[in-house]
Amino acid sequence: MNPSTLYLVQSSYHATPKIIDELSHLFQAGDQIIFMGDSVARLSAEMIQQFESISCLSIEKDLIDTDTLTQINVLDYDQFADLVLTFNRCISFK
Repeated sequence: MNPSTLYLVQSSYHATPKIIDELSHLFQAGDQIIFMGDSVARLSAEMIQQFESISCLSIEKDLIDTDTLTQINVLDYDQFADLVLTFNRCISFK
């Protein structure tokens, strides 16, 4: 099991910048962030450049512009499930 933290961001479109600001204070090397739902549509390359491990689900990748998408790991459901199972600690932001 991974001792780092997995952050699941399921916030609204408008709340996403505030969540990213919170994450900038919490995120440590080895942590992983997965953006889901409406939060994906709000992402920009500038917002996430400070984080090293960002992902989204494959069904939501069309909500992201191409510049931002180059910085994001796109996961299918099997990869998502496998990733979740590797972490001891998971924090959800809604």
